[in-house]
Amino acid sequence: GSGTAYVLYAFSKSQNKFNLRQFDLLHFFTSILQLNVKNEDLFKLIESNQREIILSNEILKVAMSKLNFGMVYEDGENRIAFLNKQFLDIFKIDADPSDFIGMHCNDARNVLKNMFKNPEHFIEDMLKLEYHKQEELGKRLVLADDRILERSYYPIFQNENVIGHLWVYIDATIQHQKEQNLIIDYQKYMNIIENMGLGLMEVDNNDEIISVNQATCKMTGYAKEELIGQIAHVLLVDNDEGEVIRNANRDREEKKASSYELRYFDKTQQEKYMLISGGPNFNDKGEVTGSIGVHFDITKIKILEKAQKQLIDDLNIRNKKLSN
Repeated sequence: GSGTAYVLYAFSKSQNKFNLRQFDLLHFFTSILQLNVKNEDLFKLIESNQREIILSNEILKVAMSKLNFGMVYEDGENRIAFLNKQFLDIFKIDADPSDFIGMHCNDARNVLKNMFKNPEHFIEDMLKLEYHKQEELGKRLVLADDRILERSYYPIFQNENVIGHLWVYIDATIQHQKEQNLIIDYQKYMNIIENMGLGLMEVDNNDEIISVNQATCKMTGYAKEELIGQIAHVLLVDNDEGEVIRNANRDREEKKASSYELRYFDKTQQEKYMLISGGPNFNDKGEVTGSIGVHFDITKIKILEKAQKQLIDDLNIRNKKLSN
């Protein structure tokens, strides 16, 4: 192996024979040498582990001081063993992290609870998580000053026994405001579309309906639950018109938008028409996951066009008869 080699030479004057005392002495020396070898390997292992532990601690210290989340670790006796400066900054506490080391978590929580809009629920929720020993990720909490925090909980196990509790807090106020603004914008545009009488339908790459608005339900005669999960071109159109939809879906896969007329049948199998303006729908990787179409009911226009065409045809026939 890679360890140190030990060789012991022993000679006896009486034809290389050893008496019992000499044998015991040799055995003692070889035992010492074997123990020395084992100790040397053990020290090397300990030294290697110590280097890894020191490196891990340094990495952890940098992470704790640079990343934008607050962290608290409670040991098995529910006393604070570690917390970082970011935790105190999030809760606007002017103190040094070392002031909290050794404090019982109940005392710390009683200090913090009044900073939340629902103080008692804050305490009950933490006790429940520790009791059930189950992870919880990104639970949103509202502070008394209307800021939004995301809290995550991780029980720390050793041989299936919980030896500590890790709590992580992130100030998610800006993210929450962005999400709220998106929801407001979405609702605003949906209200505009609804009031304009425009149908909205979202489908995946297989033309399976993912979502529809109320105007689409009114146009087709189907309830939302009757539409979602159905294949749009199978439910609403015949084979000829189905090919029109399939061609449009191929345009979506190539990230192209298009507009086209479509003859469809409502729930009562009444023939109707819609004008569709559709475009591709993307996921966060930029991949096409389907399409979104805005539908305008042109049934009345098509009926008027047919009536106009019929009137023109009738006039042409009468003119021919008059000419004859």
